[in-house]
Amino acid sequence: MAYYLLMCLIGMVSFGAIIGWKRVARWDSIAGFYLLCFFLTFFLRPWYIFQSNYLVLFQMLGIRPFHSWWSQDELALQMGLAVILGLVCFALGYRKFAPLEFRSDEEVHLPADLQGKLVWLSLLLAGLGIASILYFAPFPGIRDTHVAEWVSTPQGDGSGFLNTTGYVAEISLFIIPAVVIFYLTTQRIFSTLVISAPFIILRLWWGYGRQGLVHIGLSLLLAAGLASGVSQRKKALAIFCAFLLLAGAALSFGVLGENRSAVQVFVYTKTGPITKFYQTTADHYLYDLVGFEISLHWMKFTPAVFPYQWGSNYLYALFILPIPRLLWPGKYNIFAPVAPSSSVNDMSYLRGSAVGCIGDAWMNGGWLGVIIIFALTGAICALLQRAKDWRSLPITGLTLFICTYPMVISLVRDGLSSLAPLLYFFGLPIMLTFLVERRYGHPRE
Repeated sequence: MAYYLLMCLIGMVSFGAIIGWKRVARWDSIAGFYLLCFFLTFFLRPWYIFQSNYLVLFQMLGIRPFHSWWSQDELALQMGLAVILGLVCFALGYRKFAPLEFRSDEEVHLPADLQGKLVWLSLLLAGLGIASILYFAPFPGIRDTHVAEWVSTPQGDGSGFLNTTGYVAEISLFIIPAVVIFYLTTQRIFSTLVISAPFIILRLWWGYGRQGLVHIGLSLLLAAGLASGVSQRKKALAIFCAFLLLAGAALSFGVLGENRSAVQVFVYTKTGPITKFYQTTADHYLYDLVGFEISLHWMKFTPAVFPYQWGSNYLYALFILPIPRLLWPGKYNIFAPVAPSSSVNDMSYLRGSAVGCIGDAWMNGGWLGVIIIFALTGAICALLQRAKDWRSLPITGLTLFICTYPMVISLVRDGLSSLAPLLYFFGLPIMLTFLVERRYGHPRE
């Protein structure tokens, strides 16, 4: 394990040296946030699980645990090389497209007409999200379970909503870009929190989609820090409120991870794991950062057991996954024939998206996949960083940057292909923002 950790450290230092530590260390740097998430998933978690002998997933995934700190395990060394190569390729891709310099904060003066249109757009998006919550989702005083039942497909190759489509059932995600747009145009933090409340209550009450809580908390924190034309007092208050929301979202991870119905149990019985959140151990938080073990799984069994994907899972995510099963009941699941459930230790074929960024790259071509996918990921992150400083479309650029920034967590944990399902829920609101700002705004002089 020690050899792997040293190689991981070399990769992270190389990452910062190539991009520039001054850029990486900025609080609003996507590259810096990526490195932080990578450190937690591929450095801190491996160190913790080995130090505490928490090796459950190793046996479950058919991986032989490392014998000692200084054992020269071939799989660990292979993973260390993949980490160095991946981080270097990410940094090179990022540096190629990164802005030459971060612009100093500039005040954005929106025409009154444009500001009004953007406020109405944000309220429309939030209204659609709230309507979806009231009709479909679990909510206190209405229902405790989701109306759109999540079931296994008849083919047995995946899961999906019953008698509806995720485009409708999950439209509550519109609330995240809605609150970002609303705050950037009004700078009213308490009104923004009121609009956010139905989404927050939904995720706490339901227990699933915990990442949405972190996403909305981090998005509001970024919006509070990046909004212009705000007094220092109002900005400090907004940052404080957003930070409290983000801290609460982080704490909920352990509680809801232990029991998805923790909030419901507490409300109905006044007892349950929510009353013991202070006893939640690091296991419950670090368990969600499983990219290290699962990446080892894919490195060991691809292509020995599972053939390389060669990008087919990306094609599936972009062109097949968006088609509703209502229109295509027999929609093909790209993962079904790849890893039968009986292949490794009678484990399932990892239906979840948590394959790890290293595992996601490795399954798409081994070393070649690591080079291409990490370089592409770095280039995309650099372009998103540039969006923050769009001069002619400031609200569109900031909304794009703020809404995609928290996705870095999924990018490290689940791989690049995991972002495709969010393209609709964030892409459509951002596209509407672009059209409104293009029509009623004007370039800043």
